[in-house]
Amino acid sequence: MKPRRPAPAARMPAAMARMAGDRRGVAAVEFALVLGPFLLLLLSMLELGFILIADISLHHAAMIVARSYRDAETAPKTYAEARALACADMVAFLACDRRFTIDLRTVDRMPQHPPRRMTGLNRFTTGAGSDIVVVRISYDWQGLTPVNHLIDRGDPFAGRLIAASFARRHETEP
Repeated sequence: MKPRRPAPAARMPAAMARMAGDRRGVAAVEFALVLGPFLLLLLSMLELGFILIADISLHHAAMIVARSYRDAETAPKTYAEARALACADMVAFLACDRRFTIDLRTVDRMPQHPPRRMTGLNRFTTGAGSDIVVVRISYDWQGLTPVNHLIDRGDPFAGRLIAASFARRHETEP
């Protein structure tokens, strides 16, 4: 006669006791729990680094375009020339395409409080004499890592606008 096996309910505590003592696979489970947040943190740091480099590059490009108006011979005469001058000094991962806009206008004096919103982008007025040239460059950042798309709240085409501006007074001819 065969020995009878205990009922499933009676076997459960014994099986749980055996599994509780088994430590195999604990490192794999811990690794799986930590990997997601670690990759999210790592990619977020990379994305932030790229955004900071892009911001510095756009500020430098705006400065180069505004400084070119010191002298009438070096000043860009058309929007395409100003755009080419700005694009020449940008980092390689910033494409000089439709996401890149440049706005160049002159003002006779600097306002006490700058406007909160940029209105009428893509103007190109160079001015003359002692006008103040204001160069505003904006770039629609789409992101280089998947982290940027996690915060878009369902809109796959939403980007982040990186903007830079620089002002310089025209030099008057002696």
